[in-house]
Amino acid sequence: MVGIDIVDHLDPLLRMRDERAFRLIRHPEDANPSPPDNIEMNFWLFWAAKESVFKNHRELKRFDPKIIPIKINRHEGAYHFQSEQVRGTITQNHDFTLSVCSTLPSLDQTYYQYFNLLAQDQSLKIRELTSHYLRSTTNSEVQISRDHSGLPIAIIDSHPHKLTFTHHHRYMGFICEK
Repeated sequence: MVGIDIVDHLDPLLRMRDERAFRLIRHPEDANPSPPDNIEMNFWLFWAAKESVFKNHRELKRFDPKIIPIKINRHEGAYHFQSEQVRGTITQNHDFTLSVCSTLPSLDQTYYQYFNLLAQDQSLKIRELTSHYLRSTTNSEVQISRDHSGLPIAIIDSHPHKLTFTHHHRYMGFICEK
């Protein structure tokens, strides 16, 4: 299973997040031993990690961040996290927060990428970019489809691979099992 989320910090509709907002998504077991000085950036670390874990579970239910425990650590300048059997990494800078995760032993067993662009139909555009990226990476025929639950999958050389998308304002991304 795989999950991804991206938050565009420069989205003009994005509201500022403070300690009160952070309390609304916090799970009692959440931990970040070296959080950023900025409470808003810390909020987005947890939000993106929780949403990518939610997508990893591929359940057809409402996203409720406060029921997902996240333990974040920082190693050699990079954020890594764990939530039960799910492990992931977070990239955060002034422009965006990107979280990818998997239940696989390593993210090396996935393809993932994000794109910076605006498009009229983001859903169609991310599928086009994902197909192109996977075709060029795998040198295989690729089709983006849905599984029996209506969730996205990539069919690579006739074999289904679990796939998850994210998009927020100027950014889009995907993660797919190899």
